[in-house]
Amino acid sequence: AVWAESRSSTAPPPAAAGASEEVLQQVAELADALRAKLATAGGRDADVAVELGKLESALARARSAGGASLSSLQVLLRTRGGVATLLAIVRGGGLSSRFVDMARLPTAMRVMVVLSYACEDNPESFRLAAGEA
Repeated sequence: AVWAESRSSTAPPPAAAGASEEVLQQVAELADALRAKLATAGGRDADVAVELGKLESALARARSAGGASLSSLQVLLRTRGGVATLLAIVRGGGLSSRFVDMARLPTAMRVMVVLSYACEDNPESFRLAAGEA
């Protein structure tokens, strides 16, 4: 009977829904914290590893969940300045030069992974990132 009731419901299946309110709030806070830490670090990637790791995890979970989860997080990141902040880390952290300090390589890789999630199948974010390339 429960199964029949769930089939007759007009609500979209969970996979088709966007990210939950809790996840959206978490990603918004991470984007704000990332921007704040970058501002206090003077354009360097000093204290952003924790936020990058959490962002990467949230985006990876949304991607594997399917539906509109990743898309809603991508829009949130772009509108909250998260994509621009990631690009600022690449520019200001010396990650855009031909030579990268090997100690910064893990941060550089994590920034690129998060940027790739933020731009995947999202033309607006991709255009923003491509404009910096």
